[in-house]
Amino acid sequence: MQNKYIKSLRLRAIQLDRSLLLEYNYFSLLVNCLIKDNNPRVINRICRSLLEVIRINDTRVHKATKAFRDSLIRYLGYRYIYESCREKSVIKKMDINQLYGELNHPIYIQMLYL
Repeated sequence: MQNKYIKSLRLRAIQLDRSLLLEYNYFSLLVNCLIKDNNPRVINRICRSLLEVIRINDTRVHKATKAFRDSLIRYLGYRYIYESCREKSVIKKMDINQLYGELNHPIYIQMLYL
C-alpha cells in the first residue's frame, strides 16, 4: 500500500528527524514500523515521542512536528477507512448465483409481498 499518505508521512518523518538534528532517523524508523506492522504500540510510541518534542522551544521543530502530526492523522484516517472498506467488500463479494439464491430465500420473498 504505497500511496500519497505513506509518502507524505515518510517525508514529514525525515523532515522532523532533520529538524531535531538526530544522528539516527528515529521518527523515520517508527513510521516504517507503523506502515509495516500496523502495531498500535508504535502509534503510542510516536505520540509519546511527539509530546517530548513539543517541549523543545524551537520554531523550526514546532513546524516540523505539526506537519508530521497532521500527516500522521491523515495516514491513520486513510488506513482506518481503507481497512473498513476492504473488510466489507470481502464479505459482500458474491457471484450472481449466490445473490440470486439469497433473493429466492423465503424471507426475502415474504418481504416482497408485504
